Amino acid sequence: MNTITMSAIMVTLFFGGPLGWHPDIPALNWLFPILWFVVKTTALCFCFIWFRGALPRFRYDQLMSLGWKQLIPIAFGWLLLIAGFLVGVWWGVALAVGIIACTLLLSRAWARGGHRPPGGPAHPPPRAPDQTPSRGELGFFRGFALTLRHMARPRVTRSYPQEKRPKQPRQHGRHVLNRYEDGMEKCIGCELCAGVCPADCIYVRGLDNPPDHPVSPGERYGYVYEINYLRCIHCDLCVEACPTEAITESKLFEFSFTNRADAIYTKRELLVDDEGRPQRLPWEDWREGEDAHTSGWMRATSPSGAASFEGVPQWSAELGYGVRPAEGGQSDARDDDATGTRAVREVLEAHLRPEDRPGARPRRRGPR
Repeated sequence: MNTITMSAIMVTLFFGGPLGWHPDIPALNWLFPILWFVVKTTALCFCFIWFRGALPRFRYDQLMSLGWKQLIPIAFGWLLLIAGFLVGVWWGVALAVGIIACTLLLSRAWARGGHRPPGGPAHPPPRAPDQTPSRGELGFFRGFALTLRHMARPRVTRSYPQEKRPKQPRQHGRHVLNRYEDGMEKCIGCELCAGVCPADCIYVRGLDNPPDHPVSPGERYGYVYEINYLRCIHCDLCVEACPTEAITESKLFEFSFTNRADAIYTKRELLVDDEGRPQRLPWEDWREGEDAHTSGWMRATSPSGAASFEGVPQWSAELGYGVRPAEGGQSDARDDDATGTRAVREVLEAHLRPEDRPGARPRRRGPR
């Protein structure tokens, strides 16, 4: 609000306020002054924000030097120039030439006087060979050139959360409890995931399967299964420890809670539905494909490092997905289209030029 107010005041005092050229349309003559005022104020607000974001933070002595040595002389010169042009065009031209000449002379005198030691001759200060020569206190304006160069490059910002960046198959996100293709649960209540968890955020209790309607193929099933996401660090050790691949992680990590009770996921929230899809809770932001490749890194390596088994599925099928494809390793036994794997060179930012990409330029070394 302060920026808009100051911009409006400066437009009124120094930039003609609502005055400006406009076509002579009697029905719209009242509108053009308003448009001119809004356009000028908007342009000045943009300059304020640009300067604020691009200029460095000044110390108090730097601000005083900038005001007394540069801004105030510029203001006096501007007043003289306007007064000269009001008197006559030639007076204005003569004053403009005089002001420019005085500015150059004073700038040169200040630059030389700043390097003069007390009682000694003027000489430039010593500087290291790799330093850039100083060009005065207004040299920071050269930083705007970097902004102008990047304004012509393709836009890379995204309107989050409406548009999200694609996620890799090995993304660690919210856990899910899987089922077999016949609908039976994979969890057998062995509690290995709870035992291996370094954050102690998993609580599991097993129970014997009912003989008449078993829940899992084994003798026991996970009767109680809870994960406290206020503690979980998404290390995936629980996924690695599970002998039946019952628990895996999806790509979803954008979920928040308004109370502690919602942060403790029970079996009802973690178990997939009848179609094999994760439960979608009101505070979770699910998008297309975030449940497609859960815990892909578990299918990336071959058993015991044997290259002959690389790419060969060693896991059971899942409800709604069947046997998930093996993620590619270093051999030709890979299907990147099926697993969604992309090479690093394909996911680098498109706006980066070859000289801006990591490793394209040699690192500078300082003086030895």
